[in-house]
Amino acid sequence: MKTDNAMKKIKLAIDGINQAIDNFNEVQTFTTINQLNHFKEKLMNCEHLIQLNNIPDKSHRNLGISRIIIDQWPFDSELGCMIINAESEYKSL
Repeated sequence: MKTDNAMKKIKLAIDGINQAIDNFNEVQTFTTINQLNHFKEKLMNCEHLIQLNNIPDKSHRNLGISRIIIDQWPFDSELGCMIINAESEYKSL
């Protein structure tokens, strides 16, 4: 089911963000704790909306996270890829 896949990717991204916060030295050259917490809050909100089966229309699912990551983060960031994949999966529901 598509929602299960989205939930899985969102959980992976949230776990990745938590790890990045715990090991901030590894990501401090391109992000901040505030930015990571902001991304985490947005993803947790998506998770909550999916659980409630209250997913907004496609036009209201753009979180804006991917654009920030693409513009500011290193191209080869594993965490960035996880977060972008989670947002993409959510947008495709």
